[in-house]
Amino acid sequence: MPNPIPFEKVEVDLSKKEKQVLFVSRMLYAQKRPDFILYIWEKVYKYHKDWKLIVLGDGPYFSHFKNLAQKLKLRNIEIKGFVDPLDYYERASILCMTSTYEGFPMTLNECMQRAVVPMAFNSFAALTDIIDNNVNGCIIKPFDLDEYAAKLSSLISNETVLRRFALNAVKKSESFE
Repeated sequence: MPNPIPFEKVEVDLSKKEKQVLFVSRMLYAQKRPDFILYIWEKVYKYHKDWKLIVLGDGPYFSHFKNLAQKLKLRNIEIKGFVDPLDYYERASILCMTSTYEGFPMTLNECMQRAVVPMAFNSFAALTDIIDNNVNGCIIKPFDLDEYAAKLSSLISNETVLRRFALNAVKKSESFE
């Protein structure tokens, strides 16, 4: 039995969606691999200059993460630290997860409830219970940063597919209420 979504059902307004990719994670290197999102964004942002990566989270790897982002000279990125993600889910269009392992990550369910299209590595068993690949999100071969970047870029480039996935994500999230 999956973990239920702890938030009340909300009416989704796709007109509030912005050109934002969201990364929500504790900054733990071994499990969450936050550095992966920086390497992925490095491959994507220069082709989508009107999109922004928003990073939420804190932890032992936070300072190193910020330093790596500066070292890579990334653009269109905001590193917010620890904040409540609910307001960000309202505006974000895509959520990226780069974990090497998870249990049943609530972040995916929470974002899908608010029409944020999730992407994640196929690195934990519960993922396919949450994301239906190329229906309500994207499942990426474990740790293939090139494939991840290509799929992210493809989603960013295709507003029709992104919208369809977002609406399907909301429907799928209803099974976790």
